[in-house]
Amino acid sequence: MDLKRIENVSFNQNCLIFFDIPSQTSELNLLKFFIERLIDTIEFLKLKNISIHCVPIFVKENQISKEIDVEFFQLVEKELSQYIPTKSTDSIAQTQNLKNEKQNVVLLHPKLFSFDWNSINSIQYENFVINSYKFFDYFEASKTKINKSQFCISSEIAESMELLDQLSKATLKPKVGIFGGTQIQSTIEFLDKKVKLFQTIILSGSIGITALKANGLNVGNSPYSKEEISNLFQIINKANFEECEVELPVDHIVVEKISPKSSSKISPREISNPFIAIDIGPKSIQKYEQILKQANFILFHAPVGLIELEKGRKGTLELLKIIQKNKKTSIITGNKLCDFCLENKISLKLIPDFEFILNYLNQSSGFFKN
Repeated sequence: MDLKRIENVSFNQNCLIFFDIPSQTSELNLLKFFIERLIDTIEFLKLKNISIHCVPIFVKENQISKEIDVEFFQLVEKELSQYIPTKSTDSIAQTQNLKNEKQNVVLLHPKLFSFDWNSINSIQYENFVINSYKFFDYFEASKTKINKSQFCISSEIAESMELLDQLSKATLKPKVGIFGGTQIQSTIEFLDKKVKLFQTIILSGSIGITALKANGLNVGNSPYSKEEISNLFQIINKANFEECEVELPVDHIVVEKISPKSSSKISPREISNPFIAIDIGPKSIQKYEQILKQANFILFHAPVGLIELEKGRKGTLELLKIIQKNKKTSIITGNKLCDFCLENKISLKLIPDFEFILNYLNQSSGFFKN
């Protein structure tokens, strides 16, 4: 990977920083995490004797993607204003008045911009700082030709890439992957290409329930993906071929109805009707703890329980605490899990964007190629 780190770049004129925000308004802990990482980058630039003048660029409401919550962006502005003077504008063109000035930093969220590099270059930016995991996705989709020598990556992005390099190498064995959540398709896509990186994979949450169903077990009324049963069965076979152990829950916390008021109980591996699994049970936690204690590298993607319910949070929290206590090299990924980690003051390495991990390991963005 030939991208320059921000520490190795001289800044004399205007630069632009690409930054991230979470996709859900509920992920306020993650929002503050992204803002703090952005401020870290800005504070570093101040040490380069650059006078910082920040202009977050937000487009007009009728131009914002349906995925973007306008009120949420107003909250982003409010968060930023607590740290640095901000001056909002709704167009890259409105920063033209900066072109004859020096030492300005412009902030831009990549989802809000169509990568019109002609407009950007007209402002004569000296450098572009990538402080965004999403940037690489949007750049690749834009099919834009740019001068990579003008780009550098923030310390946060650089550290993430270095950690993923460790994951991709045949060292630090045994490596363990924990995969939960409801996004079964993206997890299967990842495991189809990268299961060989691990000596053990733990499947819980909806993907664990689907795996139990693929093995012919009764899962009660627990949700699973009928469409992915065949694909998941193939993944399990591929894992066995790669000498990777596949671990599934041996017990569950179950309820009869998804509601904060529902009473819960412990169920064995097979779940009887009409019960619904909302978390892994105590025997599963104990079993996984022994696996994690032996691991030298852990990738944990998405919660293993329904953390929206108080009764569905324990399994995820206990596994995070085990990883933190044993000081293992680890990556926590997925917005919801990272937000949960921050909420509970668990100090571990966060790479919220799971798609970034997949793309980096596959070297599927032109930015990652030498």
